[in-house]
Amino acid sequence: MWMLILSMLTAPAAAQTTTTTAVPDPLDEGGFDAHGFRLVSFDADPRDPLRLQRVGDLEAGSWYAGVLGEYANRPLVFQPGDTLEVALSDLAAANVTGGVVAAEQVRFDLSLPVYLASNGASGSQGAGLGDVRVSSLVALLQPGDANGLGLGAVAALDVPTGDPGDYLGSTGVAGLLAAALTVEQDQLTLSAQAGGRLAPNSDPDVRPAPTEGGDTIEAAGAVGYLLSQNTGLTLEAQVSVPLDPSVQAAIGVPAEATLSTRHVLASGAQLSAGIGVGLGQGAGASPIRVLVGGGFGSAPPADKDTDSDGIFDRDDACIDQPESMNGFQDDDGCPEQLPMLTLRAELDGEGVDDAVLEATVDGEAVSGTGELALAVIPGKQVTVSAVAGECLRASRELTSGEVAAAVAIDLERVLGSVEVTVANEQGDALVGAQVKYMVDDQRCLPEDRAVPEGKATHAAGPGAYQVFVTAAGYGVHQQEVTVVEGETVKVEAVLAPALQADPRPGPALETQPE
Repeated sequence: MWMLILSMLTAPAAAQTTTTTAVPDPLDEGGFDAHGFRLVSFDADPRDPLRLQRVGDLEAGSWYAGVLGEYANRPLVFQPGDTLEVALSDLAAANVTGGVVAAEQVRFDLSLPVYLASNGASGSQGAGLGDVRVSSLVALLQPGDANGLGLGAVAALDVPTGDPGDYLGSTGVAGLLAAALTVEQDQLTLSAQAGGRLAPNSDPDVRPAPTEGGDTIEAAGAVGYLLSQNTGLTLEAQVSVPLDPSVQAAIGVPAEATLSTRHVLASGAQLSAGIGVGLGQGAGASPIRVLVGGGFGSAPPADKDTDSDGIFDRDDACIDQPESMNGFQDDDGCPEQLPMLTLRAELDGEGVDDAVLEATVDGEAVSGTGELALAVIPGKQVTVSAVAGECLRASRELTSGEVAAAVAIDLERVLGSVEVTVANEQGDALVGAQVKYMVDDQRCLPEDRAVPEGKATHAAGPGAYQVFVTAAGYGVHQQEVTVVEGETVKVEAVLAPALQADPRPGPALETQPE
């Protein structure tokens, strides 16, 4: 299509020329439709072009109607010699269109230009009707069902209800058959339509002008962009190439570009506006064309959600896979596997199987024993605490990453203290006394248990202890104590000589657990 436009642009500027010295009377020799604009039926999608069919997602039973006001300054100019003869100018029209989707893949359309005023070679031509077009779009593929690809066939029949004498209608029935293609990617839409139009042919004896037009190759393309869910901007171009060289010499190669915008309200009402510029001097390609109007659709924009995840297909990167909705990249429509964060309680590099871990993310706590694995959104703050027995504790703040990770939660001993004094019955300190501790959790035992000068303080984890104190040649002192974190408990051992010791058997210190 674009090659055709380029060839037209590089054609001689006087493409719409004749070899006569004046504009012949079309009433004597026949005329043709030089209006140059045909409004296509539109649905509720803001990306719909004005001049070519876009294969969108059709909803059975929906209907659409609208009208687009138009002003075209010079749709038809002849150049019989060195001067221009304006055959049609200052055209004002109301382009009426409507359509109904009879089935999910088939839409029928009707369009009719109503001419309010125009000027011809002999002056004002007044009001009148143009040619009625009945058309149909058959969507073989729809974007929502084919990953953004739409493919269809367009057929149209033009009924000669306009006045060819004013260059506002054809002299006979014409028909169009074309293929339509649409590609949708996010907010961007590309559309193309190409085919052939069979139209009444004039007698070669009365050529090259005026002519009834004859058969043509029709091509059009459009680029649409969604500025928002309800507002679209579209740039489109259309070219019509006569097959008969003499017709092409007479009326040129009509081509025109149009920039338009459409806004669809929640009610289905629509507002449209556009401006067109002629590309060359082909018949029907007005140098300036202004368009404004609106319409109504039976439904608001038909947004599909194939995977029912709440994200419309046009914004969904994975239309066949529902979004996981886990707070991580929830707006792209694809299911994401959150990176796993594995927390492991350790003491001196070794795992602690009985440690109870608790992790808090966004106010929600999850707990586990020994090891805790959780899926966390990257960048989240995670607060971790761990408890093992009476004396092992840990707490840590960390930030989750974008990949799976294992993090060691290092336990530390929570300590109180035991102050031990050892003396004989005379109050003398006993040097070299031995102290043994018994407690349920061996990890809470003091690491240093010596009493070198008869007095020492031992760091011990919280808990209930049995304490045994003895010295060489003396009996055993036994005492129960409870160690509290951050506090000191005292053990004051007064040892009697072994011969005077309590005859009741006591524990063998050398076999006491560490």
